[in-house]
Amino acid sequence: MNWVQRKIYLYNVTFGLYMLDWWERCAFNTLVIVLMWFVLRYVAEFFKRKILTLVVTWGFKIVAAGEFGIAHWGISCRSLIWTEMEHLEAAK
Repeated sequence: MNWVQRKIYLYNVTFGLYMLDWWERCAFNTLVIVLMWFVLRYVAEFFKRKILTLVVTWGFKIVAAGEFGIAHWGISCRSLIWTEMEHLEAAK
């Protein structure tokens, strides 16, 4: 029994899947995969919002320098960031 087979066996015994039919195991595993997808999606969205909040709160912004589009970090006040965000939303 190699390492992967041992881990699958441990998973089946831990969750009691060894006593289920093949289609019941498939349904359970599908449910687990879908739930994990939603959890990972929520965590990714949570951290994306947290990072955006920190960027806006601390007043950091990325400024395009000239025509070449060289980005650098600039510090500005909140009102300037909100004005730029409103300008971008109005342009959509």
